Parts: sequence; structure tokens; C-alpha cells
Amino acid sequence: MGQPTPRIVTGARAIIQIDSSMVVFATSVNYSVDTDYKEIQGVDESLPEELAPTSIRVEVRCTNLRVPMESASALGLQPTILSHLQQRYVSIDIRDRVTDKTILFVPRAMLTRRDGTIASRQLATETWIFKGIGYWDERTPEEAKDDASSWMTKTKDFLS
Repeated sequence: MGQPTPRIVTGARAIIQIDSSMVVFATSVNYSVDTDYKEIQGVDESLPEELAPTSIRVEVRCTNLRVPMESASALGLQPTILSHLQQRYVSIDIRDRVTDKTILFVPRAMLTRRDGTIASRQLATETWIFKGIGYWDERTPEEAKDDASSWMTKTKDFLS
């Protein structure tokens, strides 16, 4: 009998990989997926007729212990002044280590910012901020497409 599927995700079970390499010294990961919508106004209407999606923004923040030769620069994630025009994309995979289920996957991302904290009597940390292009989570894009077409079919049936 297999391991029961957990009902919640905990930080102790989550792992983050960048380009298939585990970020060993990560202490926390935050992510956001923002969808912008534009209001479509009808003539002589006070309320919008509909909301039209205009863009999706993905951001991942990873806070790590600052370890010599494990910084974003040393790992080749952050470009130097000489290589910033050729910065490469990386993939980001956050998953549950026990079930191996995806929590969030970003197929193309770039490191856009790095913040560091060094304080007396504390461990030094760095926060890496990535901007992403596209994402998926527990539902793969294929499953989401199937769900959307199923929803549209049900809606058409309901309206007719």
C-alpha cells in the first residue's frame, strides 16, 4: 500500500530545483502569478460588459543561506556586466519531495534581482527574484486545456 496523499503542503517537504539542480541552501520560496484584465465597456454602460485577460506575470522569490561559491553569480544565474545581454533562461521546479507532485513549474525564467542581508549574530542570506514566462502547477497545460474545453461545452449546453 502506497503513501497516502497529503491534504496540505509543508515547507519541510518542498524542494526547489533550478535547471534540474536542487537549491540546497534554500530557506523559503515565495511565488506569485498575476493575471491582468482590461474592462470592456459597452456604450452607455456604467459597468463593464466583460473582463478580457491582457497578461500573466510570474515571479518566484527564493531566499537562501549565503554560502561562498553558491551565490547566484557563482552559479551562473546572474550575469556580470560583461554578459548581461546574453543572460540565459532557467527552469524552476518546486515540488513535494514525498509525492513528487509539482507545486509550481516555470519553464523559462530569468534572475532579475538579488538582495542580500548580512547582520551581526545572524546567518547571511540572499533572496533571488526571478521573472518567469509561463507556468503550471498541479494541473498540466493539457489538463487545463481539457478543463477549459469541458467548461465551455457545459456553458454552451446550459445557454442553449
